Amino acid sequence: HLAGSCAALPFFVLAATAVVISWKAAFLPPVAAACLMLLFALMKSRRVIDDFLGFRKERGLLRAALLAWPAIFAAAALLRAFLQGILSL
Repeated sequence: HLAGSCAALPFFVLAATAVVISWKAAFLPPVAAACLMLLFALMKSRRVIDDFLGFRKERGLLRAALLAWPAIFAAAALLRAFLQGILSL
């Protein structure tokens, strides 16, 4: 699994770069770009937790907490982006 994760991480970087370029060229709305970037961050954090930290086969509270930590921050960032968008109208 580790070799697959090492191969997948550059994919996330290239995909995030494509999102930023699309956003800067005005092909992608800012909210969609933010959602995609947060999605990539969550996918990458899960990859790191499962493969690099060795929690892929573990089912327990520590794995759940490690997976919840980035999800909480991603939800907070998304909420903040939406509130800033609403308040700036």
